Amino acid sequence: MPYKKKKSTKEKTRKLLALAKGKKRCLIFIQDNPDPDAVAAAMALARLLKFRRKVASTITFDGVIGRSENQAMVRHLKVTLVPIDDVRVNDYDLIGMVDTQPDTGNNCLPKGMVPDIVVDHHPLREETKAAQFYDVKANYGATSTMLTEYLFEENVKLTKNLATALAFGIKADTQNLGRETSILDIDAFHYVYNQCNSRLLGKIENEKVPREYFAVLTNAMRNATIYEDVVITGLGDITNPDMVGEIADLLLRLEHMRGALCYGFTKDQAILSVRTIDEELDAGKLVRKMIEEPPSLGEQASGGGHGMMAGAQIPCPPTDCQKEKIEKAIRDSFLNVIGASKRARKSLVKKSTP
Repeated sequence: MPYKKKKSTKEKTRKLLALAKGKKRCLIFIQDNPDPDAVAAAMALARLLKFRRKVASTITFDGVIGRSENQAMVRHLKVTLVPIDDVRVNDYDLIGMVDTQPDTGNNCLPKGMVPDIVVDHHPLREETKAAQFYDVKANYGATSTMLTEYLFEENVKLTKNLATALAFGIKADTQNLGRETSILDIDAFHYVYNQCNSRLLGKIENEKVPREYFAVLTNAMRNATIYEDVVITGLGDITNPDMVGEIADLLLRLEHMRGALCYGFTKDQAILSVRTIDEELDAGKLVRKMIEEPPSLGEQASGGGHGMMAGAQIPCPPTDCQKEKIEKAIRDSFLNVIGASKRARKSLVKKSTP
């Protein structure tokens, strides 16, 4: 079946392009420690603005490109991402955000700044409504799907690299079209896959990982504890924040589990990821309850998500005593809101004996 244009998308792209008329430079913010969906969606927005309005774009972020696959994506597809510390925000007359929203705590948008453009597939936040243009659709599995529709609506020719990025973005955020995926994501994936470099896509997806990856994985399994039908693990200090979400995804595959939590500490914050297979729970709502309801994660915590996956960030002083307190708060809050007993606990992996 051929890919189809949508009246609603046409209305959105007209409004977006009207806003961009006469602008010269756009700064596109993506989430900290960005994932493939964020990178691909930003590339697509930059392509649309350049193709239709001759607007030059810069994609900016904070944190690190952690996972080997994500590093391979940026390297092989020749994506230019500029750290926020190297950007002068005032040099831009158009501000965009993709795959994230204002005041979520997971991006480097300057506090108090209102973006002109927001495109995201997470639940709509009240702060986003201040943007002149926002398109937020929580029924989409990936923001890359939304931007693919924009490009198709405006007859924007896809380069091989952009098509490959969008294919990887959709696959990554939907776990190979198996998690929170709609027919919209499937149709968009087929459209971009037919134009991508499938050999290069496979190479990116199967990128080699460093030895340190397995050290973190081993530590995660040793620390994992099962509480009834949920599993929790802590990674300690980490240099690659992406491992938190990756381990949470892995733990959710454990038989009989309905929820998984993984957390770790970077230099200035604790990061946690929640996963669930229980549609009634909604991971995003669960995380918001962890932040808002006693025993809460504290007023400075921020986060969100939707459906089966969510995350949060908590500012953390670099002392072992403070980390222990936050670690206990994370575990207690998660068990409280998900309704699992702290007493019913057992180690995931039996301790080896000499």
